[in-house]
Amino acid sequence: MPSSIFGALQASGVAQAVAKSNHLVGAGLQIVHVLGLLLLLASVLLISLRAFELVLRRQSLAEVGAQSARLLWVGMALASLSGGLIFLSSAVRYAGNSAFDLKVAFLVAAIILQIITHRSVIVATPPRPLAVKSTAALSLLLWFGVAVAGRAIGYI
Repeated sequence: MPSSIFGALQASGVAQAVAKSNHLVGAGLQIVHVLGLLLLLASVLLISLRAFELVLRRQSLAEVGAQSARLLWVGMALASLSGGLIFLSSAVRYAGNSAFDLKVAFLVAAIILQIITHRSVIVATPPRPLAVKSTAALSLLLWFGVAVAGRAIGYI
């Protein structure tokens, strides 16, 4: 995106309200963002460990996927909303950050994979072992890639 778009985003009323608020608002957004990511990653990890048949073997993959789906989507909502507000308040700073670009790429790929594979792989009857395990591995790589790239934003 051109930097003028990032400047316009940072100049928006919502961004200005967040940027000019008490420092505790920013810290609170960071906490909510990390909590959301932890909920999301915990769900992805649980589903993936079940896909690799390392935990919860008595439950079907579809059962584990259904039970952890709410946790995943709540985590994604918390992380997305708080992350969006954090981004808006410093959009220009993120414009040239290669770690931010990598995080967004991982995030888009992870969301697409999550939406496509949940119905076609996790809930499939009968499950296709190769598809299940390769999807689980890719999902772990992408979601944890989001977390690692996000952590690297402050260092680049």
